[in-house]
Amino acid sequence: MEYTKEQLREMFGKLPEEVRYAIASEDTSIILQHIAKKYNLHIDQGGQLAQEATYVMLGITHPNQFVANIQNKLNLDTKTANDIASEVNSGIFLPIRESL
Repeated sequence: MEYTKEQLREMFGKLPEEVRYAIASEDTSIILQHIAKKYNLHIDQGGQLAQEATYVMLGITHPNQFVANIQNKLNLDTKTANDIASEVNSGIFLPIRESL
C-alpha cells in the first residue's frame, strides 16, 4: 500500500520522540548508506531499504515482515536479506526497540 505524504507525516507526528529522531537522523541515513554500499545495492535498492526501515519505525510494517519485504522488494537471496536485516536491526532498531 502506498501512503500520501500527509498520512506519513501524521504517523510520524504520533511517534515517540526517540523514534522520530531515529527516522530523521543523519546517523540512520549513514548506517543505511554503509549497508547499501557493503552489499553492493543499486541506488534504487538502497532507497527501498531505507523506505522499508522507515515503515518498520512508523509501525506500518511489522518487524517480523522486514526480512521478507527487503528480500522481495530488493530481489535478494535469503542469506543476504537476513544479513542486511541483522545490520539494520543492530544499528537502527535495537537502540529504539523499547519505543517501537
